[in-house]
Amino acid sequence: MTFRDYIDLYLVNLPFSDYGIDLGLGAKTDRLATAREALFLPDYLYEAFGGATITIGGETLPLVSATDTLLWFEGRQTPPARDTLPWADIVLWGVLGVSAVVTLRNRSSRDSTLLNRWLDYPLFGLTGLVGWLIVFLWFFTDHTSTPNNWNILWAWPTHLFIFLAPSLLKRYPGGRIYFAVCAGVMLLTLLGWPLWPQRFNTATIPLVLAVDGAQRMDGMG
Repeated sequence: MTFRDYIDLYLVNLPFSDYGIDLGLGAKTDRLATAREALFLPDYLYEAFGGATITIGGETLPLVSATDTLLWFEGRQTPPARDTLPWADIVLWGVLGVSAVVTLRNRSSRDSTLLNRWLDYPLFGLTGLVGWLIVFLWFFTDHTSTPNNWNILWAWPTHLFIFLAPSLLKRYPGGRIYFAVCAGVMLLTLLGWPLWPQRFNTATIPLVLAVDGAQRMDGMG
């Protein structure tokens, strides 16, 4: 299994934690882990120590002579048993549904400013914040599993400025070009979904579609 597969065993019933961790981890976590590398998880380390031996004076003895449980908690689930609905997917597909309704109203409304303010700009702000988080984890921390994060394809840090100064980009002559380029990259991200060297969380699909629709509407506005 990959590092991400091992981590997912502990997040089966924690959909939002699973989604958040998937956003922060980079492509390195999608590399197949060796048996030794899997020991970064306490359960696997415990099992490895439990089956290890040591030779002393020609006699082979168990490395661990006895165990004691100081604190018990639910560990990995193998095979995973989902008792919780995939709420991250449900919520973000709901966001896409609301975005589609607002987009249809925009097409028939003479003044879509209010609708944009309450939907499009928060979407840009959210993806912008995610983008800055990815940049921070990638370049400004010592974590070895957060660089090379391909979520940056859809979570552009520059989107945050649209939320902070919504009218600035529209007044800028290159505003439409910006939205057009962003929408094109989003489309390529979706079309190449299974081909990227990083496995994206499925809950990202409706979010990317919603942001892509917002960009296309603002690009035409």
